[in-house]
Amino acid sequence: MIDFLKRILWRGERPSGASPAPTSSVDGPAEAQAAASELPRFNLTRATQAQVEAASAWCIDRNIELAASLGLGQHECWSFSQETGRLTLVFPDGTEQAVAGQILASFDPADKSFVWAWDNPSLREELTRDASRALALGQSLSEPALTTGKQHATFTHAAGLVMLAAQHAGAGGVCRLKANGWSTVFVALHPDQDSRNGGCDPVAAEAHIAVVRSYETPLFEADAAYNDSGMDSEVQGGLFASKLQSYAAHWARDDDYHQPCSLSWPSDCDPSRVRTRFAVPAREGGMLVATLVEDRIVSAYRIETHGPYLKIVDNLIDFNDLYLWPS
Repeated sequence: MIDFLKRILWRGERPSGASPAPTSSVDGPAEAQAAASELPRFNLTRATQAQVEAASAWCIDRNIELAASLGLGQHECWSFSQETGRLTLVFPDGTEQAVAGQILASFDPADKSFVWAWDNPSLREELTRDASRALALGQSLSEPALTTGKQHATFTHAAGLVMLAAQHAGAGGVCRLKANGWSTVFVALHPDQDSRNGGCDPVAAEAHIAVVRSYETPLFEADAAYNDSGMDSEVQGGLFASKLQSYAAHWARDDDYHQPCSLSWPSDCDPSRVRTRFAVPAREGGMLVATLVEDRIVSAYRIETHGPYLKIVDNLIDFNDLYLWPS
């Protein structure tokens, strides 16, 4: 668990000079899980839990700001260098956006082991200062979950801890990087002051969000009717036709790549499940409207002006790649 970090992490085409992170260790899976099962487990104190809840709300706001200022989610690939301490986003047009980062912790879902960066000897001290601030906070709060380097945790528990750590360190947000295909490295992001801008005109943003609501309302109604029917196959045809009608009215594409192709329940278009919707500038033109349901972005529609109308032209299915959302 401790040794899986290398100098550079990446997703997409491997950056020049990058080497693959090791996937083997001296312990096999059974030994590793047995060792992890012996790690301590903690329930947060009431005071710390209240701070975690506040940090969760902070994280949502910061994620929206990162989407607007950095274009996070619109990237094609990314890399993180321990030498420079910077996360680099590479966009489809070849341009790049780099942001300073601090490694907070790592989490392995295979054995549910959580390791604070300040207790990971494979990391440079310069990259663990934010994690060390979390340690100091834990000492002041007498909170063992913040002062114990290695522990057993769920992903939700781990996410809450790193959100609190990032907020306490004065970061501009926190993201999750995948290593070895399954483990997560949590990184606090510190955008330059000049990059903390962007966003959309509120009136324009609401107009674009209204397009998504208008498009998804018939989709949800069709899903709900199908569920209410007991998923009767005889009603599928008519309900599916209503989805296609909404698609034809709201989309402008020459292919059917994003055309609705099923009825499902629970529905991702259920408005009661939406935690928030936000609009940010789209790097390829127009605006991007993202919808957060529970702890994931279920859609990120790019919308452009076509004549007098706003039309959906794409859905960025990998938009959620680097985001960490509270449960």
